Formats: sequence, C-alpha cells, structure tokens
Amino acid sequence: AATFGASGGATLNINGNIATANTTTFMAGASSTVNLNSVLGNGGAAGVLNKIGSGDLNVTVNQPAITGAINVNQGTVNVTGSGVTLGSTGLISINASGILEIDDSAGAASTHLGNRAVTIRGGEFIYTGNAANSAEVSTGALTFARMGGILTSNQTGAGTVSLTFASLALGTDATANFKGVNLGSATNKILFTTAPPLTPATTGILARATVNGADFATYGATNGIAAFSAYQNSNNPNTAAATDTMNLTANAALNANRTLNAIKFNGGTAITLGGAGFNQLI
Repeated sequence: AATFGASGGATLNINGNIATANTTTFMAGASSTVNLNSVLGNGGAAGVLNKIGSGDLNVTVNQPAITGAINVNQGTVNVTGSGVTLGSTGLISINASGILEIDDSAGAASTHLGNRAVTIRGGEFIYTGNAANSAEVSTGALTFARMGGILTSNQTGAGTVSLTFASLALGTDATANFKGVNLGSATNKILFTTAPPLTPATTGILARATVNGADFATYGATNGIAAFSAYQNSNNPNTAAATDTMNLTANAALNANRTLNAIKFNGGTAITLGGAGFNQLI
C-alpha cells in the first residue's frame, strides 16, 4: 500500500512509473493538485485506488493496470487526454464529496471507462464530449445508491455526445439528477443498453429522477434520458387520473382521497395542496 499527497496549495507531479501492491491513496488537500503523469501498477484486482482531500487528482496517461475498485471519496478525479483509461474492470464509487470528470474535449475522442460499473453515492459524474463528436460506452451498470447523485453530460461546441451504460438502478433511498444542455436530444444522449422501467410503463417517469433539477426524468430508446413533458396541467387533482403526473402551478384542494403518479410543484411562490378532513394523496 502507498499514499501520495499534496497540501497547502502545492502541486505534486508524479512522473516515474510506480509499482505498488494492494491499495494506493492519493491525497490532494484544499487548492492542491496531484498530477499522475506516469503508469501506476497497483496490484491487479486487489489494487484499490482511493482519492481523498478536496483538491484534484489529474490522470493524464493511460492506466491499464488499475483493475481494482476506484473510490472517489473527496475532491475531483480528472481523466483527460485521448486514450487515457482507468483500466477495464472494477467498480467506480463516487461518494458524496467526490467528483469524477471524464474530459474528452481535447484531442481525438476515445473511450475511458472500459467495462467498469459506476455507483454514485451522492457525488457527481461529469462527462465532457469532443467538438468532433464523441461516445463513451461502458458495459457496466450505472447505480445511484444515495440521495443527491448527479450525472452531467456536456457538449463541446457543436459536437454530439453519447454516454452509454448497460443499465440503470436507483436504490430505495437514492435520487438522481441528470444535467446537460440539450439533454434528451440527438446532440446529447445518456443511454442504457437495457432501458430503465418507467411509471406508468412506456409513457411515464423514472422514479426519484430529474433532469436539470427542473423536471421529472423520462426515457426514450432513441435519445435516452430526457425531461418529462406530458404533464397533466389542470391544477385540479380531483380530476386527474391515477396514472397522471401533474404540473401544479397554483394552490389546490382535495375533495376526497386521491391516487396520482407524481406531482411537480411549479411556481415562484409557495404552493399549498390541502383538503378538508383526512383526505389523503397517495
């Protein structure tokens, strides 16, 4: 096991090849940077890589030997440059104070994740595409395991972006926010080989998921994750169907117990949904 670190605003450049066994930890304190400019041989599947501290770890060369788990516990791990990968197997976990950023904007576009699954535990995964179009494909699953998880897909110029995972899962206490300009269009796609289930099926929303923090998320086979738009806009929950997703823009009252699919509270001021007696909204 080995630990490499920088603190006090310092920059540490690692330029010689490193051979370690088991766990390698990179610590970058506040306003500090560690640049991994050389190949890390970290013990195969047992070689866990940890990132701690609020500063940055920049991975600038290909890392084929990193095949164990990667834990982004704090700060940012930046992966930049054509052909720079994080190995091909092992789970990537992005925890609540961590960010993993794959930046494909410079040089020729290439894939960086290989077959790794990604679990977002309240942190953020950012993918920035190439001006000449780019596609990042992982045969692993994408899982949101805690509240506050974010996945951001950014275009560079007019280049199209396509980000693909094998499948999508949300834990019972997890939330997901998918972010990106033009997300859900032909120019910016987040796709899954196995389409995630919607509620109601085929026309509904993803449970506990939003797009740009403004709309519920839905999914289509062609353009992937997109902002839901088929809201019921009557502002009257008493006439809405059990399968409706409402867009509530004004105060409303329940006349009786009611079942709805979901409600978006949408207004510049507080909106009250009330009712007489013990009426329930399910």
